Amino acid sequence: MNIELKEYQIKAVDDALTNFNKAVKRWHEDDEKNAFSLTAATGAGKTVMAAAVFESLFFGNADFAFDPIPNISLLWFSDNPALNAQSRYRINAVSDRINSTRLVTVENDFQQEEFEAGKIYFVNTQKLSSTALLTRGHGDKHRQTFWDTVRNTIINGNTTLCLVLDEAHRGMRSQNVTERETIITRLINGHTGGIDPIPAIPIVWGISATPERFDIAMRGKQGRATLSNVEVAIKDVQESGLIKDTIIVSIPDDVGHFDMALVRHGAEKLKEVTEAWDEYTKANPEVLAADIPPVDEGMSLDKYNGVQPLMVLQVADKANPDDIGTAIDMIYEAYPKLPTNAIAHVFGDHKTEDFGKYKVPHIEPQYVEDRKYIRVLLAKTAISTGWDCPRAEVMVSFRPAKDKTHIKQLLGRMTRTPLACRIHGNDRLNSVDFILPRFDSDAVDAIISDMEEPDDGVIAIKHVLVHPREVIPNPDVPDEVWEKFATLPSYSMAGRKIATMRRLMKLALFLSSDGIAPNCVESVIQQLCDVLHGLCARYSVKLEDEKENVRKLHLEKRIYERKKSGGYVMVGRERDIQWGADRHSIDYTYKQAKRKFGGDVCDAYCDILAPDGSDSALIDGRVTIAALGRIKEAEEDLESEAKKLIGKLLDTHRIAIKNLPKSRQDTYLNIKESGGIPVLVDIFPPKSWLRPTVTRHANDTQTPLPRFDKHLLCDPNDNQFPEKTDSPWESDVINGELAHATTIAWYRNPSFNSRESLGIVYEMDGEKKIMRPDFIFFGKAHDGTITASIVDPHGTQYPDSLPKLQGL
Repeated sequence: MNIELKEYQIKAVDDALTNFNKAVKRWHEDDEKNAFSLTAATGAGKTVMAAAVFESLFFGNADFAFDPIPNISLLWFSDNPALNAQSRYRINAVSDRINSTRLVTVENDFQQEEFEAGKIYFVNTQKLSSTALLTRGHGDKHRQTFWDTVRNTIINGNTTLCLVLDEAHRGMRSQNVTERETIITRLINGHTGGIDPIPAIPIVWGISATPERFDIAMRGKQGRATLSNVEVAIKDVQESGLIKDTIIVSIPDDVGHFDMALVRHGAEKLKEVTEAWDEYTKANPEVLAADIPPVDEGMSLDKYNGVQPLMVLQVADKANPDDIGTAIDMIYEAYPKLPTNAIAHVFGDHKTEDFGKYKVPHIEPQYVEDRKYIRVLLAKTAISTGWDCPRAEVMVSFRPAKDKTHIKQLLGRMTRTPLACRIHGNDRLNSVDFILPRFDSDAVDAIISDMEEPDDGVIAIKHVLVHPREVIPNPDVPDEVWEKFATLPSYSMAGRKIATMRRLMKLALFLSSDGIAPNCVESVIQQLCDVLHGLCARYSVKLEDEKENVRKLHLEKRIYERKKSGGYVMVGRERDIQWGADRHSIDYTYKQAKRKFGGDVCDAYCDILAPDGSDSALIDGRVTIAALGRIKEAEEDLESEAKKLIGKLLDTHRIAIKNLPKSRQDTYLNIKESGGIPVLVDIFPPKSWLRPTVTRHANDTQTPLPRFDKHLLCDPNDNQFPEKTDSPWESDVINGELAHATTIAWYRNPSFNSRESLGIVYEMDGEKKIMRPDFIFFGKAHDGTITASIVDPHGTQYPDSLPKLQGL
């Protein structure tokens, strides 16, 4: 893969591959058809996970101890050719092994006896309608139909066919829902009518935003077993940094038919966020190489580096071209530095359009992300039907919208982070702006109130803000307060623990790629091989017993006879009936060891055990490693040595890591945090937050939030900090502490895991956890030194009261 998968993505891919192994085995051995799904909310990277699965199916994957499945072919089905094109492009972009020749778009002139192994075929509802050329098969040009190809592939048995049912974008319904359901039923159930019946496709893999969507798609599909669905937890996606933290919504009270002031406002937002990204890029030059390079689709690479934010201008279906031209005038007036070729459109007519004095070219949606010179995108409905672009950070929409689900899906399309990670301390770079003059305000209010509890597969956003203000470092706060803030001892711990061996190999890879320890991967593998060699000697007696167990199957036969009074009684037993294990059984046990010890380590150690490379020596080596993997103490000892090696590498290269840019330091911090125990971390001073300024009420009224002096961050207009307190006593605490003559500054500590949040360890029910106290107040002692006090209002009625107090 061209990108590094997040931990939740790795687990999902591993689970999906396990299901594929089961499904293929059951099909070939028992003619059993199977189905399962991958379900994950918008922004989780479903296509990326699918690409990793496809790579492993075709080429194998040592990290998952997964061997390639020979002669497998995939049929990707969705509602719309545009969505297929986007999926095809994305798979090609993120995979370094699946090239364009393996990705086949099924067109009307498609003519193949069978689907080829090692390829992914993309087809959609329209192509398989009852009137389409693919299904009619008339004349010399169409001697056979698409259904003939399906039948031949399954019956001939040369290729294992799998249907990939893309249900992730069901927000866009086909015009003929009944025909779509008929097509899906034919693919999944087969079709018995006619002279040549069409058999059911053996394996169905659904990719969906929610389990319910896949369940609905599979409703009434008979004669098919279901494997455990692979589900990605929303919390894991939120914590990964793939999703922007904040959505900023602006809904004007009154707007004209095409209010140019709002277009100008959007262009100004684009200019602001561009300047913010430029500043970040200058401080972190390594982000210039962070983007995936565009794949070769006949389009030249552009010269723009770093994050180039995009503004989406969504217009009505029958928008006046001259009005759009005036809007473009307004954009260039607000942002004159935009190049002349910075605007493109994704309208359905696929041609260059005249908007006033401008000629605006068409671009396919999937190419927008990589064509960084495009800074403004004109759209109608494409933005809400499956397309997404991580660098899209501003949207002005003049389309009316009342449906809550539609609005939520639209917001979800623009929530991915440009660098696939959270930018600590700067809310502006973790947010997206929506200016929605024609959206129903009641529906938007309903979405804001429940955005943290997503439905219909739309990802939860931490904050949805209406008309927020940016707060920046307070000029009235002395420098020594910020210096004190930076010294506060904070703790952090990842939400998901990563297996120790995987942590170690990731660390070695990072140290190598950053040039800190160029041969670190090879060195670590060699050291682990030495550990395995020592374990073989330490557990030599157990090892010989386990080798015997790997090579032979031992059974005990018990004989029972019926008693006169009823029931049975054992009358004898025969011990140690043995069968020799075949190559397949040995390989299976070896794979289990690879999952524990790491695929690269096991393969390297096997090469050491079989220096001549002969088949018999390799089998003996695999038996030894497989046997060692069955010894629990050996597994625990290797785990312990790997943890020591992680600590040694981090300590040895601590200074070199500290000298890396902040964004690269984060990758090493993630390694430390994901060990399942709290670790001491540096706290980062925040640079920019976006804060609400009003409380919105159900009757569409709003109340200004209280504002306080002396906060570390402030609104530059009045040097005050707007604070939404959760209870009256929090306001009392702030006012009470600010009344002290010694108080010179204070800080509202973020309640979620971030680098600028103070974390404190406490233990409850034998488990270590992280708490984030509400406030830090800074004062000046009698000797002039700066002090920091934690203030955390907390009721004694809660079960975590005493554990948190002890932690504090």
